[in-house]
Amino acid sequence: MVLFCACFDNEQARVIPQTPVSIYAELSLPLFSPLQYDGNAIVVPGYGYQNNGIIVYRYTNAVNAYDCTCPNCMISSEQVSVIALDGLSSGTATCPVCSAQYMLLNGWASNFDYPLQAYTATITGNTLHVHN
Repeated sequence: MVLFCACFDNEQARVIPQTPVSIYAELSLPLFSPLQYDGNAIVVPGYGYQNNGIIVYRYTNAVNAYDCTCPNCMISSEQVSVIALDGLSSGTATCPVCSAQYMLLNGWASNFDYPLQAYTATITGNTLHVHN
């Protein structure tokens, strides 16, 4: 049973293929300025799996980053769905295909099998860094 669980966790982590991501940005730039305040989220286009974008969410002086590709709709590399923010400060993002509503605090959607693909994100001073 332990072997089965370990294999499942590894498979779960590979739903969205790992894509190299490295973003350095000043929070004073217009796209990133909402991240100066807790509770706001943005989409950084052109990064992540198939360049579908990265959602960055700031909360309580911390930050999370997720791939915009819905892991619960991933059938093949030709059939992917891109999630969209529900609003600047909603704290959620929704897949237009399967209706999974992901909590940006942890990347999970209730009653769905897979969380969003997470990236490491930090804010140091006035600089955001997202990477894997």
